[in-house]
Amino acid sequence: MIRTLALFLGFLVSFGFSPAGAPPREADPGSDDEFWIQAIRVETSGRIRPGYILAESQLVEGARYSKKDLERARRRINRLDAVLEAEYELEPAGEDGRFTLVLRTRDARLYWVRAQTDVFDGSDYDDSSSNDQANLGARYFFGGAQEVYTQFNPSWAWSDNDDFSDRTSIRAGYRHNGLLRGKLRLTLEVLALKDDTFGYSFLTGPNRRSEDEREIIPNLGLRYALGGDHYVTLTATRREATSKTNITFGLDTLDPDRLYETEVTSQRFGLGWHYDTTDSDFAPSRGWRISAGAAFGDRDTDSEAIPLVDGSTRPAFSREGDVRNYDVKAMHFINPRPGHVFHFGGAASRNRLEQTGGFEGTRFDPGGEFRTVVGYGTHVDESTVYDLRAGWSYDFFRGMRAKRAGELRLGTGFLARRYEFDDETVWDTPDYPNSYDFFSFSDDDAFGLEVDLDYRTAWGRFGLGLTWEFD
Repeated sequence: MIRTLALFLGFLVSFGFSPAGAPPREADPGSDDEFWIQAIRVETSGRIRPGYILAESQLVEGARYSKKDLERARRRINRLDAVLEAEYELEPAGEDGRFTLVLRTRDARLYWVRAQTDVFDGSDYDDSSSNDQANLGARYFFGGAQEVYTQFNPSWAWSDNDDFSDRTSIRAGYRHNGLLRGKLRLTLEVLALKDDTFGYSFLTGPNRRSEDEREIIPNLGLRYALGGDHYVTLTATRREATSKTNITFGLDTLDPDRLYETEVTSQRFGLGWHYDTTDSDFAPSRGWRISAGAAFGDRDTDSEAIPLVDGSTRPAFSREGDVRNYDVKAMHFINPRPGHVFHFGGAASRNRLEQTGGFEGTRFDPGGEFRTVVGYGTHVDESTVYDLRAGWSYDFFRGMRAKRAGELRLGTGFLARRYEFDDETVWDTPDYPNSYDFFSFSDDDAFGLEVDLDYRTAWGRFGLGLTWEFD
């Protein structure tokens, strides 16, 4: 990890870092409406430090900028989740054509409440479900461009087949937004996560139960501004999870109420590129959001043997291998009329998990004896998902974002999705050829309609989402 971080920082330095004292970047001399910015003054609501805003703007004093440069800087500031609205003003600073740039922001509060309810209705299996989430958070800005934050996120999922999941997390983090003259953002975060499920399984009937020990997951994030609205990101995380469940794949177990453990250890590194010209993180009305990323890591899985009523055991498995994920996303927003926004775009992702390992268990031999079964093999799990989306949204308080009424947005959308899954496990068991092998293939197409209603003020954000999916 240290070597990867060193290479990444070396790449950043070679891609645009200039030492203190070097002349500031100047706008293209051929551009229209250039302004010589002698000084920059940041006026906030008093909650965010001016250095945090200045770092996100990517502007420096003593440089020439066009109106397009200043508008792009305003949009970058407006995409911060701690900013509700940003604007700028040019004040003459002398008779020689110099100006003072004033950046003004209306800030969100240092604490917030967010709530979201999503309801899903699908034609497959005649099933519907809902997911309720809340977010209670607080942040504190200090220094030139630094902040610490904490969040409490309870989440509950329900479905028609009496399945209930309780997934609650707590996170705390530190962020520095002004490294390398504002080009580099550093995020260090610790996530505590616990996931419990109760309800029904089509394999075991009612009383399905799984409990996860609370995970402590460290996360590292780096974002470097290549210039303008282009960014590269580097992420790293490590997980050690222990899951306990009584799902036994329909087997007649000796102790049906016992929870059997599966331990998963994984670490993941991701590298991404992002291009964002939208004017808001809450309700964008114009611009592009494009991203591409790749993640690599490893995963080790160990599960314990399950004793059965007939005296045999479901084998204990031990596997280790590599994980690879690739994804591309693009979304375009256009604003043909005030308050009306159309969006369209798509996404594609591919995930591959390949593990090798072995298992050991006992099996009742047709000759009347129990025999130990040992196998070695490979497990490959691949999935590919393609999405196409298009929709329309309406801003009820258009042109009034700086007022206390807040923002109210209604959004609708159409979704077309294709799933491709391939799950294959092949074990080398000479005494019982192919008896432990597993193959699963599926290709599915689905279509969906989505409706969202979102409301944001300085102290919170609330949303209701409805999705109907059919094939």
